[in-house]
Amino acid sequence: MTNDLLKSLARIARQNGIRSHKELAERAGMDRAQVTRYLSGKIQPSLENFVRLCRAAGAKVTVSTS
Repeated sequence: MTNDLLKSLARIARQNGIRSHKELAERAGMDRAQVTRYLSGKIQPSLENFVRLCRAAGAKVTVSTS
């Protein structure tokens, strides 16, 4: 997963009215510090956590195995 994906996720969250990592974390049911580490690029989220963040941000998520 690239930092570009995480930057896009942060942009989508802002476009959907989410103004803080705390708010995104609450919507995703995650710890704020963990979300901050993901969005700053310090650590990479698992696919499961990335999908949770996307849904919380209001992004459409499509996963394909092909």
